[in-house]
Amino acid sequence: MQLDHIDSALKDGCHLVGFCPATKLRVVRVLRSRVEVGYGEHPHIQDALSHLNEDIAAGGRDYDEVYGKIKPCYITGSLEASSTLDDWLIQDERIYARGRRGGGIIFSLRRYDGRVYASGVGPTFDEAMRVAVENSIRRSDAEAEEWRRLNPQEIGEVV
Repeated sequence: MQLDHIDSALKDGCHLVGFCPATKLRVVRVLRSRVEVGYGEHPHIQDALSHLNEDIAAGGRDYDEVYGKIKPCYITGSLEASSTLDDWLIQDERIYARGRRGGGIIFSLRRYDGRVYASGVGPTFDEAMRVAVENSIRRSDAEAEEWRRLNPQEIGEVV
């Protein structure tokens, strides 16, 4: 997915936050010093990011100018994940991204309390996001293996 406007905004000093409220919509915002530069929402994260990218390209619009007129007004989201990243958000977790000094983007998957679970760095937003998701899968697999090793009685294995 090409998200060039998000990429440019992050490299220009903005940061991205994403979350999934009780309605289960995926919500993403790009901010510059607490001022919203762009907004996107959708029942799935890939489309929410696409809406955000369009909003940044349009100069950042008021919610009422977009949702209900240009885009549907979503009342609720979805409990079904369309990707690993979407699944992360459904679990009441967060995403965060910003530009790095010296270039590139850092993307992190964060717990609800702000702790970083996995992160990725790349020359573009898309690449940093992909690396972070891959790192989260590797960490999850390693944690599952460690749990199986420590709890063989739970799964009927003998160690």
